[in-house]
Amino acid sequence: MKTKFQELTDNLIKATNFYTTINIYSIKLYLKCIPKCRKTAVQVLKEHICDRKIGPGEFERTTGMTNDMYNDIMHERTKDPKLNTILSICVGLQLDYEEIMRILSLAGLGLSTTNYDHIIYRRLLMSHLGPSPLETFNNVCETFHVKPLGKRDNRHRKLDE
Repeated sequence: MKTKFQELTDNLIKATNFYTTINIYSIKLYLKCIPKCRKTAVQVLKEHICDRKIGPGEFERTTGMTNDMYNDIMHERTKDPKLNTILSICVGLQLDYEEIMRILSLAGLGLSTTNYDHIIYRRLLMSHLGPSPLETFNNVCETFHVKPLGKRDNRHRKLDE
């Protein structure tokens, strides 16, 4: 014959097992849903490009990235864009700071609080950069001896001015 204490303990164990089973089932269901629901950084960038109706020429001019990168994004061929690539595109598209941080997060990236370049990037991203944001961004970066954004080197940027 079980004591009242043993009976309560058994009921507690049964209840715990029941809720654990439900929680594990819920977690498995949630994990199955994540890949279908969550967009990638490339998909979000593609949406911003499409929303603004930007073609390859304007993309290259405003972001400093090549037409190849434009095609890679539009056809979702690039899976792991680099920090420089995402920042170049976001600055060129004039996205706000929160959206840029969200896109970086989707790519599994972020800006360090101890890296000098990242500190300058973060400060610039929080500022209003005017009508030609990438050019302004890169001019300030060069002033602070920080790597500018975009694939084109300074020689090409000076020819475009």
